[in-house]
Amino acid sequence: MSQKNLLNKSNFWNNTFSGKVKSSTLIYSVFISLFILLICGALVLLSFFNRVYVESIIKKDKLIYNANSGINLLISNPELVNYNENKSVLLFDSKNDSITISKKKWGIFDVFYCKAFWKKNVVEKIALTGSILNEKDEIALYVTNRNKPLYLCGKTIIKGKCYLPADGVARAYIEGMNFIGNKLVDGIILKSANILPQPNKEIQEYNISNIQKEYTKDSLIIIEKTIITDSLKNSFTQKTLVVYSQNTIKLENYSKGNIIVFSDKCVEISKDSKIEDIIVCAPYIKINKGFEGRLQALSSDSIFVDEDCYLKYPSSLMVVNTKICDKDPFININENSKIGGVVFMFKKVYQTNHNSYIYISKNTKINGQVYTNGIIDLKGSVFGSVYCDKFILQTAASVYDNHLLDAVIDLSKLSKHYVGATFFTNEGKRKIIKWLY
Repeated sequence: MSQKNLLNKSNFWNNTFSGKVKSSTLIYSVFISLFILLICGALVLLSFFNRVYVESIIKKDKLIYNANSGINLLISNPELVNYNENKSVLLFDSKNDSITISKKKWGIFDVFYCKAFWKKNVVEKIALTGSILNEKDEIALYVTNRNKPLYLCGKTIIKGKCYLPADGVARAYIEGMNFIGNKLVDGIILKSANILPQPNKEIQEYNISNIQKEYTKDSLIIIEKTIITDSLKNSFTQKTLVVYSQNTIKLENYSKGNIIVFSDKCVEISKDSKIEDIIVCAPYIKINKGFEGRLQALSSDSIFVDEDCYLKYPSSLMVVNTKICDKDPFININENSKIGGVVFMFKKVYQTNHNSYIYISKNTKINGQVYTNGIIDLKGSVFGSVYCDKFILQTAASVYDNHLLDAVIDLSKLSKHYVGATFFTNEGKRKIIKWLY
């Protein structure tokens, strides 16, 4: 083969190989460019979504802050909104800090509600609130002045500031027992008035008929069966769920939250019931032996708490009697039971032949407040305050007027963190008892 032919072939293969290399380089360059573009795009998207996420977290934190500010605003100024009224408020004079606040009665306590919102984002805060006991409320015992002393015998202990009849306090000898102790009263003694301090108007008017008018317009479930075994749960962000029957209702279920169980006759709560924060309403309420839970019971006639029951704080037993009755309304708390909260009885209509009674049996402990414009038979312990028209002491032998035997009233043992009810004014400083869901 000639030298010229060899050179031609060599140039051919060189040109062919060079073309392949150039086309491969172009493909690789395009691929690498697309890969880099995808990475850059992903980084831009990641940065964008990260910014959106951070902004949403910041906005949610601000909404939570605004919702808490709304609750604090209500606590500092409860009169800012009326009961069962929704009111819009601009925090810090900014449209981006809009909230809605409201409040409602929940038993003897109040529920404060705040909703903070921005566009489609909403944060709700709900709190059960009460009143801190101020100096006016820090009274261990108040007994109406009936020109008859308060007689003490046995191991009776009264500790704290007391308002007693003009004749003061005296020793007594009953059932073979004299007074045991160095001091009849460990605290300041002041003269009481002839009439017991009256509870504020809101408490006087908070009764079954008002609850029926107020809540039956909400979510109402009318039942005909006597025993409720189904579980009930309802958030305080929803309308109040009212379970109503004209007949007796027996609770054997799990019930929690924004629920009112209402009977025209009687509500009976079994030992196996698991109850949290609900209200029970009936002319007669019976809490069976061994029950443990947290509730508020409201009756127009009577409440019976059997032995070994534990009503956790914050609970309440309330009898508000507004009509002329043919029998004595009562609250009966039997032996070895414990109650954290309020025991309240108020008879609005005076009848010379009928009175209202609270019976507190032996080994029963109440941590909180006890009030009645009637009579108390106290054989247990109250770590808190007691207001009553007078005491009676029923024994197997007789009934003694204005006597205490082996009873304890000790305000100093009430927790400093206790938040209860303001009976006499609405001026008490409010505080959150617990957060609701």
